[in-house]
Amino acid sequence: MRSISRTVALAATATAVVVGPVALAGPAGAAERVTACGTVVTADAVLTTDLTCTTGDGVVLLPGASLDLRGHRLTGHADGRGVVVPADGAVSVRRGTVDGWGTGIAVAASEEGAGGTTAVDRVRLRDNGTGIDGSSSAWGTGGVTFTITSSHVEHNGTGLSAVLVSFFDVASSVLADNGTAAHMNSSGIRVVDSRVVRNGTALFCDESFCEIERSVVRDNGTGVDTRAFGATVRDSTLVGNTVAVASFTSWGPVELTGNTFRDNGTAVQLSWSSSTVVGNTFVRNGVGYVADGDDPFFTNHLEANTFTRNGDGILAVHGGTTVQDNSAVRNTRWGIHAPGAVDGGGNTAWRNGTEPQCVGVVCAPRS
Repeated sequence: MRSISRTVALAATATAVVVGPVALAGPAGAAERVTACGTVVTADAVLTTDLTCTTGDGVVLLPGASLDLRGHRLTGHADGRGVVVPADGAVSVRRGTVDGWGTGIAVAASEEGAGGTTAVDRVRLRDNGTGIDGSSSAWGTGGVTFTITSSHVEHNGTGLSAVLVSFFDVASSVLADNGTAAHMNSSGIRVVDSRVVRNGTALFCDESFCEIERSVVRDNGTGVDTRAFGATVRDSTLVGNTVAVASFTSWGPVELTGNTFRDNGTAVQLSWSSSTVVGNTFVRNGVGYVADGDDPFFTNHLEANTFTRNGDGILAVHGGTTVQDNSAVRNTRWGIHAPGAVDGGGNTAWRNGTEPQCVGVVCAPRS
């Protein structure tokens, strides 16, 4: 993949190419210099030049350590880990680029101590197999919390990944051009004030807590793909995705509030899932909202949404879905086609391409 070819090219031109573990433990308050691959850091350390590693791992942080890349690149190879962080204790990585590794930042294996925190600030994770992998702990040991701020996670196979109870708190960052921007399995992620763009899948959430707020999810294959626990998306813009939000067998539920869905192939696609979809705007999507699978176990509520100039506004709903106070205007095909819905009243539809304007609910005439 791309990371391998980049590593070969960079190895020929890097400022330093060194191997071999070195332990750093200088006097308190003095930042140690990282000059060798495999360095073990116990306190504060800095990278003073670009560093390329052709074997092994890059830098290992022990609890309480910090690594300041100072704008330099820590470049590696497809079988290595750029920065190894502990499963317990607090560490930080900031100000630089970690690229060309199998895993850019990885958690050290742990069967006992977990619950640690890793702060990642102003770091560019690029062209790695996985940008950050939070997977390390055995069941019952807890996970690691990653706080990611003002960073770029781009051109990785997978940007952020975790299996078993790790958590990513992402703010003011960009997740772009990855195969999958974030892949959560029994873990969690919160994305705030960020851009998630041009990924194959933006967020994949399997039995995980996933939340997006005040962010842009743009030009992905699938924006949010969730299983079991659902996802929350609020006050965000989802535009140009093949499917903006897809859910399969989620009882979570899927909660979508105050968002704008624009120019997606399908904006919201639910299958055997619970949902609350309130106060959203759907414009120029191929399909605004579509759902299938009738099971009383799943509950759905579709309220106060506006569907304008889509192919279909509301195409179908789960049986028993409450449809209330929605407006469908100038959609090419169906305005509101919701057989089996519970009519909550207040729905309106006019100038849509298919008659009748409403199926499954009674729509008030245009005032």
